[in-house]
Amino acid sequence: MLIAEVCSPKKILFPKIGGGSWTVFLTPATEIREGLGGLLLSVTEAIESPRALYSPGDLPRHVTAAVMPWEWVALGTPRTVCPAACKSQGCTSDGQCCHSECLGDCTEPNNPEKCVACRNFYLEGKCVDTCPPGYYRFEGWRCVTFSFCQELHNKCKNARESGCHVIHNNECVHECPSGYIMNSSKNYSFYALDNQNLRQLWDWSKHNLTIARGKLFFHYNPKLCLSEIHKMEEISGTKGRQERNDIALKTNGDQASCENELLKFSSIRTSHDKILLKWEPYWPPDFRDLLGFMLFYKEAPYQNVTEFDGQDACGSNSWTVVDVDPPPRSNEPKAQAQPGWLLRGLKPWTQYAVFVKTLVTFSDERRTYGAKSEIIYVQTNATVPSVPLDPISVSNSSSQIILKWKPPSEPNGNITHYLVYWQQQAEDSELYELDYCLKGLKLPSRTWSPPFESEDPQKYNQSENEDVSGECCSCPKTDSQIQKELEESAFRKTFENYLHNEVFVPRYKISNNISQVVRGRER
Repeated sequence: MLIAEVCSPKKILFPKIGGGSWTVFLTPATEIREGLGGLLLSVTEAIESPRALYSPGDLPRHVTAAVMPWEWVALGTPRTVCPAACKSQGCTSDGQCCHSECLGDCTEPNNPEKCVACRNFYLEGKCVDTCPPGYYRFEGWRCVTFSFCQELHNKCKNARESGCHVIHNNECVHECPSGYIMNSSKNYSFYALDNQNLRQLWDWSKHNLTIARGKLFFHYNPKLCLSEIHKMEEISGTKGRQERNDIALKTNGDQASCENELLKFSSIRTSHDKILLKWEPYWPPDFRDLLGFMLFYKEAPYQNVTEFDGQDACGSNSWTVVDVDPPPRSNEPKAQAQPGWLLRGLKPWTQYAVFVKTLVTFSDERRTYGAKSEIIYVQTNATVPSVPLDPISVSNSSSQIILKWKPPSEPNGNITHYLVYWQQQAEDSELYELDYCLKGLKLPSRTWSPPFESEDPQKYNQSENEDVSGECCSCPKTDSQIQKELEESAFRKTFENYLHNEVFVPRYKISNNISQVVRGRER
């Protein structure tokens, strides 16, 4: 009995005699016929007479397939030629086209359940285009259920074999593909383990996640609050699947303030370098769970900072954190002391962002308690500014002094005006002791040119010719000073020549009958 034949390479499904099916890789001019005890593969070759037919289990070692010509196929009857409109889907014996999901021939036209072979996938006696939801691709041609793939996996594991079937991308495959490992931990679909700085999973207002099968696993995420995990349970549809130990209560959020109440500041006092803060007391249902408070602050020129600014997965943080112990607990609400802290060493006239959070231990219940304040902005007071920079005084007349300076580097507030102090000094005594008849009198120059100043306020603390060492530079020499230095230099040269001529005299020495003149130094 002829079962199927193809004329192009294809891996397709063929019904198995007696029930079930076979997967066969077909090559051009390959035929599948029923043999003794199974399927018989025969390849058409240009030979004059058919060779002996064997079933696959009975093939001799030197024979890989039984071979016979096309004219001997189907008990000697010629092969049906399908109309061109049928294409590769095949046709019935009377020339009617098969269903589009068929490959090869069929026993009934336009019926996906009567195909000899399926073009794509085989599902419960029917050829389909893709595997529907709840089914998984298997071996490239068949749709199977999750329990079918799970049974193959369990049989493989029980036999202690490697390469057991797993589910990957809606397909039941022999093993995990490259770059993946099998999650054998009780069918977890989401696994979050040992993330030291994980604080948030997703922004659920912008993302959606559905987990049809599997559970969640969260352990050793010290800064991830349980509220974030429970929110993911509800959105993903996994709520109720997890066992008690799948989501650890002690190691998730144990180093974070997973707050659900609002803390309010009750008192704020400032000076030029300090801020005194006090806030309302907070106690969880079991007051022993309160370990203390964490006070966060940092400079904030603009009121747009958030709690997570400057934080990353490596633990970096732009906030300065202060641990504050809780006050002694009192049974009288009116006598209860308020927690607080004095921030020291701050910059004058600077705005700071501040907020406070509680630090509590975990609860035996599936929730934690805590409180956090909103971010507030506090500015320190003004104080005395630093000294003005680069003062310059120049006199351009006998009755005026022009004084100029640059703003201070640390104004420490809004500068509204400057105070200029001056005091008349006594005349220098050298002015009276100088012999003007001998030295002469040089009148001061009446011309004055103001120094060049940049209008850029960003350059008040620097200049283009500023000395890096910070030392003062010497004033330019006058013509008389230069002339005096030249005269002194000429005198030194004359004096040195005189010493050489007068102090050094020649001395003669006879050696080896050769007269040598040795110049020595004599006084």
